[in-house]
Amino acid sequence: MPSTRKGQAPDTQNFATFMLAVPMLFSTCMLGVALLLTAKAPLPDTILTSATAPHVTPEAVLSKLKSVREWKHWTDTFSIEVDGDVQVGSQLQIKSNWGDLAYGQSTKGPEFVTHWDEHLQPPKMCGKLCWTYNLLPEVLLTSDRCIEVCAADDDSTNIINRIQFLGLFGPLVDYTMGPRVKALFEHFNADLVASFESGKKKEPSS
Repeated sequence: MPSTRKGQAPDTQNFATFMLAVPMLFSTCMLGVALLLTAKAPLPDTILTSATAPHVTPEAVLSKLKSVREWKHWTDTFSIEVDGDVQVGSQLQIKSNWGDLAYGQSTKGPEFVTHWDEHLQPPKMCGKLCWTYNLLPEVLLTSDRCIEVCAADDDSTNIINRIQFLGLFGPLVDYTMGPRVKALFEHFNADLVASFESGKKKEPSS
């Protein structure tokens, strides 16, 4: 009997090793298939929304956007927490308070850019606020996320609020969340324009 048990030990060990290896091999294969499909799949379209703030300068809109701690006073869509001064490289915690789109987002931004857009005739003052989703490795999920402002012909400011989901999970996030994200941006745009029209602060939602 002892010799039989000793003879069975290697088989038992090999079986256990095999059972541990199967899930790992399966996961590796599925990841390879997903990467292959993602490489061949077209990039998700940019979710793009726009609005116009009448009789407001781009500088005024960009200044309000840069004051990220104050967003909660004029919109219930986003609230932002940040340590220290907001500057390039700041780590932000962004939360959506609207509908069922509640999430936390850490960033590599924001990136503040102000320039004269020479492609417009005549050249017009433009600016943008950009940040990057980085809760996951970039190969899995990242984003091209900006709010852009640019002077319009009638002494107004055009606002472009956009995001493109990139990485392995980009197409899935775009498919499942895209319509709701677009609705969220449109709500934010309306609040931003209204904050200039009314001049009143909006109480943050509970």
